[in-house]
Amino acid sequence: MEDRDAAKLDAQNAITNALGSDQSAEPAIQAAIKNLQDVIKNANADSPDALTEDIKEQKIAELQTAVTAAAKTQEEARNSADDAKQQTAPVTNEPAVQTALDELNEVLNNPASTADAIKQATAQALTDATNTAKADRDAANQKADTAISKAQNSNQGAEQTVQDAIRALQEVQEEAANDSADALTADIFLDDIQALKNAEQIAWQNQSSARSRAEEAMDNTPAVTNEATVQSALDNQNNVLNNPSSTVAEIDNASTQQLLNATAADKSNRSDANRQANTAIRDAQNSNQAGEPEVIIALQKLKDAQALAANDSSAALTQTHIIDVTKALQDVVNVAATSQEDARQAAETALGDTAPVSNEVATSAAGTELNTVLNDPAATVTAIKEPATKLLQDAVDDANTQRNAANSNAVSAINAASASNQADEPEVQAAVQKLQDLIDQAASDSADALTQ
Repeated sequence: MEDRDAAKLDAQNAITNALGSDQSAEPAIQAAIKNLQDVIKNANADSPDALTEDIKEQKIAELQTAVTAAAKTQEEARNSADDAKQQTAPVTNEPAVQTALDELNEVLNNPASTADAIKQATAQALTDATNTAKADRDAANQKADTAISKAQNSNQGAEQTVQDAIRALQEVQEEAANDSADALTADIFLDDIQALKNAEQIAWQNQSSARSRAEEAMDNTPAVTNEATVQSALDNQNNVLNNPSSTVAEIDNASTQQLLNATAADKSNRSDANRQANTAIRDAQNSNQAGEPEVIIALQKLKDAQALAANDSSAALTQTHIIDVTKALQDVVNVAATSQEDARQAAETALGDTAPVSNEVATSAAGTELNTVLNDPAATVTAIKEPATKLLQDAVDDANTQRNAANSNAVSAINAASASNQADEPEVQAAVQKLQDLIDQAASDSADALTQ
């Protein structure tokens, strides 16, 4: 009896120790305890299948072996759990992984957790959550890489805002790859990929607006479209606009502003040139040379040039067709003034060369007509020369011819009278003297001694 009681006490102690161990909840421990309790019960019933040695040598040993094996199994499960925890990067901070980690840690923090409970929390929860999170991360990174590649190869890829958004997304990917709590899959996919797409859209809108401003600037070039600086700016503008990847800065600053500046400068130059042209036209029209044919032609040429230039003609530029033609008009006016002065000098010379027939009717009339022309400051060279001066010269020539003929006749008459038998007659001598005096007076251009 003493051996039986001792064996039963040892069995009860083994059961108590097993129930108090961290392995008490293990099914194998529970089964071993049940087997030992059944053996004790059967032994108490004096069963031939439950002897003292069965209690001491078999069932107690089985329970102790089960406890040892369960402890080892639990340790292996905990080691596997620790390994699984080390495999969560770079998705450690994803919500599902964090939840699984919290649940696993709660199991691990309970020293009595069974191996199955640890394995279930590790394999079915943390490992699955980690694998799913990694798959989601890979998908998000693939979408991010696609978005980055698309943005870099888009017409907006050179825009600073797009480049900044690309860099921000890449930095989030880098932080996420480093298992940062501040860079989760949702941040990559929902936030920064969308931010990049938004940046592209805004950049596209800004480029469209810049292109509209460029078109407006191009529409504003008349009437100086064909000026050299505007043409150069237009060529540059077209080159920029023909590049679909041109940035807002390239469109606005490098080309549109250049075109606006060139247009404004050329329009200012055109306005200055037109003002000078209008002044030259007004001065020419109000000058004494306004009636000269060459001045009239030069005036019309300048007006035509202004009209062509106003219609944005390539054949009428500011320098070559307004400024130069304005100068040409002024030169023509100056040349005409010189020609008029030369004509007046010639006319004055002609007026001074009328003696000794100045008082002849035709000469006097021609002189009066010439003076009338000369008294008109706007008289043209033609009006002075033809017919006024020439009429006077012709009148003088005719009068001199008639005077010479008359003088010849008079001398012949005097000679005839002097040689006649009546030469000594007082009345003949008086007549001869009177005729000689008349010849002398006519030679001195006396108004009282005309040819007739």
